[in-house]
Amino acid sequence: MSYPLLATLVFGLVVYLVYSIMKPEKF
Repeated sequence: MSYPLLATLVFGLVVYLVYSIMKPEKF
């Protein structure tokens, strides 16, 4: 039982969160 779609969604969410944190808000 593998969930490629779920894994992709979770990975994308993590990347988005990390990018948002690392990206400077003041721009």
